[in-house]
Amino acid sequence: MADEITLGANNFKWLHDSNTRGLTLIRNNNSYGTYSLGEEYGTPYVVPASHRTIILKIGFFGNSGDMQIYDSTSSDSATGTVLFDTNSDVDNFQCDVFWELAAGHYFNVTVPDPKTVQVIAMAVETGV
Repeated sequence: MADEITLGANNFKWLHDSNTRGLTLIRNNNSYGTYSLGEEYGTPYVVPASHRTIILKIGFFGNSGDMQIYDSTSSDSATGTVLFDTNSDVDNFQCDVFWELAAGHYFNVTVPDPKTVQVIAMAVETGV
């Protein structure tokens, strides 16, 4: 019998099946403003219908300034629920989180002028 494949981080694990996959979401541009994280550069990730996405780990690389992270129903928008607000400069920081995004939602980040930062999130997308 084959070993079961699990996805996740720390104590949060899911069995890998046809409705579950691991994701790496990035904001990899060097400009300020509000952007949706995506699996590919320039393509915002939106949680698919009948799914949820759980952000498990987030990392900031570079100097972020006062940065906000949103769970939003609009891409590239500083609207919705604020999940995280640095309230100050954050340099090269990462942390474990458990943020659940519903179907149709985007994971957006606002970086102030003139700061540049890369944001990387590890997540699991799974059926509801």
